[in-house]
Amino acid sequence: MIAVSLLFLAKIFLMIAWYSHLKFPDLAMWQAALISWGFAFFEYSLAIPAIRMGEKQFSLPEIQVMQFLFLMIAFLGFSVFMFQVKLNHNHLIGFALMFIGAALVYNANTS
Repeated sequence: MIAVSLLFLAKIFLMIAWYSHLKFPDLAMWQAALISWGFAFFEYSLAIPAIRMGEKQFSLPEIQVMQFLFLMIAFLGFSVFMFQVKLNHNHLIGFALMFIGAALVYNANTS
């Protein structure tokens, strides 16, 4: 459970690194990049141990899909709460299909 929690936190830092600079359009590009790299450092600091720990109980495809799911969850939360993005039914259907695809990867190891 520690690996899963670290991976989820890592994806939150990734969202901050990728998109938070958009809230500050007056920053110079080099400043935005430097700040983003700073957040990415924390993402890597959490993701690498999480992947190493998770590899003991999950397959690599499962870890990758878990990262993808956490990234989508973090993205949805970040875009809705930080940027007030209005999701429509096409967005929700698309994300639901991605989650169904992820479930197929996890069920592949139980069959």
